[in-house]
Amino acid sequence: MLVGAAVVAVVLGLAGLAPLPVSAPSPSVSGPSTWESPSAAPPRAGPPLDPPPAAAVGDGPRGETSDVASPVTVSATPSSTEQLLPVAFAAHISASGPFVYVWDFGDGTTSADAAPAHSYISPGTFTTVLHVIGPNDTIVGSATVSVVVAPILIAVGPNLPLEGSVGQTFHFSIDVYQGVPPYTFFWEFGDLNTSHVQNATHAYRLPGSYTATVWVNDSVGGQNIQTVSVVIPRSTPSGSGGSPSGGSIPYAWIGAGVAIVALVTGAGLWLTREPKP
Repeated sequence: MLVGAAVVAVVLGLAGLAPLPVSAPSPSVSGPSTWESPSAAPPRAGPPLDPPPAAAVGDGPRGETSDVASPVTVSATPSSTEQLLPVAFAAHISASGPFVYVWDFGDGTTSADAAPAHSYISPGTFTTVLHVIGPNDTIVGSATVSVVVAPILIAVGPNLPLEGSVGQTFHFSIDVYQGVPPYTFFWEFGDLNTSHVQNATHAYRLPGSYTATVWVNDSVGGQNIQTVSVVIPRSTPSGSGGSPSGGSIPYAWIGAGVAIVALVTGAGLWLTREPKP
């Protein structure tokens, strides 16, 4: 278009006429312009340019954060436990080391071990945080895991000695509180007999002193042990003057002994008498 206008101006100049002014049309503000500058590059065809890649985790100094997913995960075994029982923590890292581990167990205690074990003194829900620092003092990543801590298992049973007779049925019971159910029970009555129920019964066949023991366990490894003493006295036979094992000899045995002594003495006197002349 500009070339054609220049040719017109030359022709008019040769004819002795004043050239008309030539100006480029201005682009319209109400819509896209169709005019293009000779020096402008043609529009680029195809999809838009890809965004620049995000910085990988560990590219910045300590304290920097990144939008890239952390290559660090942690686990707690078990994640549901009770007071004073150990919890094993482990880190899983998909990056190259060496690493520095910074554990915060959520109860005011920390560790720098790669795979620490920790016991919680108080019940509650705790969030454990792990920060992993790699070579060149860079943050490799962070991860968290929650641990639920139940109150300690408590078992209450009979704490006074029991006393009865041979063949008598004893009732043993145990009450359980807290911990993490379900519970299991194991009774050992002191005479090699056992039971696996919470409230057990048992009869002793022989006199003596026994210790009955019950082990109570919950589902996360908590345990409580209770004992009770049982006394079965030696009984005295009716109609006798003493107990068979109490240190006294029954009258029947005394009579038999006297008779034997008299018989032996009489036989001895008869054998040692002198014959008549």
